[in-house]
Amino acid sequence: MKQIKIIIFLLSCLSGPAFAAHFESLWSGDNQTNNCYNYALGLPTGTFLIPGEASGRAAEVMTCEDDFGNLGLVNAAIQDGLRLVDSVEQCKENEQVVALFNMPEMDFHWYRLENDGFWTHKMGKKAPTDLDRSGKVITDLMSADHGQYRYFCGYFCVDYSKLKVKALH
Repeated sequence: MKQIKIIIFLLSCLSGPAFAAHFESLWSGDNQTNNCYNYALGLPTGTFLIPGEASGRAAEVMTCEDDFGNLGLVNAAIQDGLRLVDSVEQCKENEQVVALFNMPEMDFHWYRLENDGFWTHKMGKKAPTDLDRSGKVITDLMSADHGQYRYFCGYFCVDYSKLKVKALH
């Protein structure tokens, strides 16, 4: 959490205290209305968004890949406008890098790569953090402790002009 507070401080220096306060109010504290997918995309919708939901067909199975004609998490995210890539380096400068992990048949979890090179995430209703399940700052996503979210589904690039998910205004 220390890294997020530093980022908010730096944003306040660059963008003014009003922006930093607004950003912190969206994601800090007991945030009951947005989940890890909302946070990874940086888009508060006031709902616990499921990949694919914004494009009209939410993921039908909680697995990375489609299963017997049922839409999986990866293709559902692609439907929402995310682009699947092999490495973070494939994302363009104006795109947000996010990553998807899975607890098969149960749940999904998204991470977001910050400009400082650290990864952050938001567990359900909890505030965002840059710490993994073992309390370590996430510098290397692949070696972080993801708890039960053991299966890596992929890296994605988010081009906000192509994203079908929209923030609340």
